[in-house]
Amino acid sequence: MLGRTNMKKIYKTILTVAVLLITFVLIVFIEAEIRYRATRKIPVDCSSVKGVKVTASVQPDFLWAGNAWHIDIETDKTVELDIDNKWQAKIPAGQHKIFYSSDATNTNKFSSKPWFKTPSKITIRNPNEVGRAN
Repeated sequence: MLGRTNMKKIYKTILTVAVLLITFVLIVFIEAEIRYRATRKIPVDCSSVKGVKVTASVQPDFLWAGNAWHIDIETDKTVELDIDNKWQAKIPAGQHKIFYSSDATNTNKFSSKPWFKTPSKITIRNPNEVGRAN
């Protein structure tokens, strides 16, 4: 049978663990909120193509381990995506999310080579315009 002293120690340990766990969860949420508030838009030029919606943004990655960015594209036809005049990809009709973070990227699904740098300018154009997809 446990004595009063042992029960107090057990309760104190449980309380300490609970406070530490709550503090950790709170810190994670605060860090995510700060990163969210640091999000900025990436300029997108899709004026030469009709029927396309594009949004793009960059924010600090988890624990500021670099930048995480994503491009959301909704198009009713195949278009060409150009990032900084250095990386091109053909994007088929539909809804697509192209992203990069310190954990993963899916840029190689759309082109023969992956893209890791943070975009500074994104251009959407018809595939038959000047510029060729990889």
